[in-house]
Amino acid sequence: MKPAHPDRLLAALLATAALLATAALLDTTVAAAQAAAEPLRRVRTANRQIAGLMDAGYRKSPTFRHLIDALQRSDVIVYVNEVPHVPAPDLGMLQFVCQRGRHRYLRVSIRARLSPRDFVVTVAHELQHALEIAADAGVVDSESMAELYRRIGRPSCNGYETAAARRTGDLVSGELER
Repeated sequence: MKPAHPDRLLAALLATAALLATAALLDTTVAAAQAAAEPLRRVRTANRQIAGLMDAGYRKSPTFRHLIDALQRSDVIVYVNEVPHVPAPDLGMLQFVCQRGRHRYLRVSIRARLSPRDFVVTVAHELQHALEIAADAGVVDSESMAELYRRIGRPSCNGYETAAARRTGDLVSGELER
């Protein structure tokens, strides 16, 4: 394997440091802003359109509501965002960001320009993965997350997949059609 170019390595280190600093800052800022209005929300976004789609999913889908409510009782905080590119054939992906104090931070990235229905279904699928992580206190970094998915999942094009996440997406899709 060819070693990484020093400039790329430095850029990757700086990006990781920025992400960790952002997670800590967002946690403090968002938690303080939300504390007065409502209990801490474990599934977050800074995008109003995404928040509207997730609120619609919460109202229309009992399964989506269960995911959000179950994550609310966990030590996992999930940031949901939209990105221009997710490796095909996937529509979304979940990444372990960090563990800080009593919280484990995850990032869900959803491919941009999906229909509202496909967006909510994809978020539900990824939130099921977040619940799988929440259920295993031993998942404390990317390596232990990969080990979890080697145990409970099966290899897919871009990582691992679980039957539970596929079922969850199918359930939410059906519920949104009613």
